[in-house]
Amino acid sequence: MLKKIVIAGRTLDQSDPQPATVTFTLEETDHPAQRTTLAGEAVLLEDIEVTCECSGTVDGNTYVGKGRAAITAQSPRITCEGNELLLVGDAVKVNCIGTSTAANGTTIGGVAASVSVAISEAGQTTGLANDN
Repeated sequence: MLKKIVIAGRTLDQSDPQPATVTFTLEETDHPAQRTTLAGEAVLLEDIEVTCECSGTVDGNTYVGKGRAAITAQSPRITCEGNELLLVGDAVKVNCIGTSTAANGTTIGGVAASVSVAISEAGQTTGLANDN
């Protein structure tokens, strides 16, 4: 079956924020191939590290938190330069842990929030690889 591979310049889409009143700001780190390109852009390998800062309200209280995760390649049969290729649709759930502060100043630590993050093909050149 043909799969869409991912190149530098890819887009990450956020979905299913929990709770919906929290905003997630992502910082991403790619691992590009050293010698392999598609349409002049490096093919992406292994994983995309995602660091997240989140803020908003949880149960009516002000919330601030941080989290990290990695979108990891899931197709061992599709490799490049000895590493698995990332594919459109590969995803991860980023869990953030933070502090909730009430209007009276009372704080509660260890409050969780999460968001799903997936690789999309929004406007990028897409190459196909066979996983058979």
